[in-house]
Amino acid sequence: MKITKKAVAGRLERDDIRIEVEPGRGRKIELKSSIGQMFGDRIRVDIESELDRLGVKSVKLTAEDDGALNYIIAARVESAIVAASGKKTAPKIATREIKVIPDRLRRSRLYLPGNTPHLFINARLFGADMLFLDLEDSVPPAEKEASRYVVRNTLLAVDFGDSEVAVRINPLSSPFGIDDLEVIVPGGPELIVLPKAESAADIERLKSEIFRIQNEAGTDFDIGIVPLIESAKGVINAAEIASVEGVIMLAFGAEDFTKDIGAERTRDGKEQFVARSQIILAAKAFGKMASDTVFSDLADTDGLIASTTEAKALGFDGRGLIHPAQIEPVHKVFAPTEDELIYAVKVIEAADEAERSGSGVVALGRKMIDPPVVARARRQLALAEKIGIEIPEIGEEKEERITNL
Repeated sequence: MKITKKAVAGRLERDDIRIEVEPGRGRKIELKSSIGQMFGDRIRVDIESELDRLGVKSVKLTAEDDGALNYIIAARVESAIVAASGKKTAPKIATREIKVIPDRLRRSRLYLPGNTPHLFINARLFGADMLFLDLEDSVPPAEKEASRYVVRNTLLAVDFGDSEVAVRINPLSSPFGIDDLEVIVPGGPELIVLPKAESAADIERLKSEIFRIQNEAGTDFDIGIVPLIESAKGVINAAEIASVEGVIMLAFGAEDFTKDIGAERTRDGKEQFVARSQIILAAKAFGKMASDTVFSDLADTDGLIASTTEAKALGFDGRGLIHPAQIEPVHKVFAPTEDELIYAVKVIEAADEAERSGSGVVALGRKMIDPPVVARARRQLALAEKIGIEIPEIGEEKEERITNL
């Protein structure tokens, strides 16, 4: 690749590296690093290796490093070379097994800005059910192109543990969306998050682009889709969006939604109630999950708990988070309570007894139990098992309390 102009990628901050490239004769690499005394030679090898991969023979490269790992160094070098040459690079393809599980736990979706490598390294330790590596709102326009390489290399290099990994791309109607997919899809994200989703046609277009890119790269990863509904049109069309094959979950974005309808976002969220309800109904009608919007006030834990309790009561399966400190309170709310679990056990016992006796009627005490109640009880017990909650013993006092609910 021939360097035709100066370009810069990365920032001089913790766990990152700033790479500046410009035309030169042969290769000339200047390196400054906070860990240069110990790892300077290793950093130079990483830079040289990436230049070799990209076929760059002549370049003047200046690097300022503050502890970037090798895959971040490679990402910053690649994005700088792409910008300086105007050429695309060959895709990097994931080799790990990728499998999307439609009904897995998705209580928390934690947003991590795509231009902050230091947040990715130990992200699995946060304990979020889902990690949303973000290329959209949290990344300024000047850093969007470079950030997609950071996110792609992170997908390839980092062990996220039990957390499901999604990438929020930019809208396909923007100058960045398709290019995001070109780089990200071969890297094997489990989910692609489509912001500003407003119709089934939007989802079908995304699926078409994913298929094209996978076909060109020679991959066939199972990639799920999470439409992010953030407008009045998206809410109105939520059912058709949820109906598209490959959609795993509908997510709500209240900030852009309230702007779209000309409302002021309030603490109690009354202006969002109809939209939230419609998204839940659409998702559940087609057997999909629904995830509530983020709660933006980090200092208001009581407000977060109250909002999440309401979200659970409405039927949401989880919510968006902007900070790891929000994970534990949200998970506690979405965990079944002792009374809920005891009631679920009694419902399943009654359903099993009805099946053994050949009765088509399930009764618990004086109450008839409908099939949806039985299904919910099974989900509650399955959730308790997944998150390691022990099913409580049912004593006489508890049995009387639960039977009379």
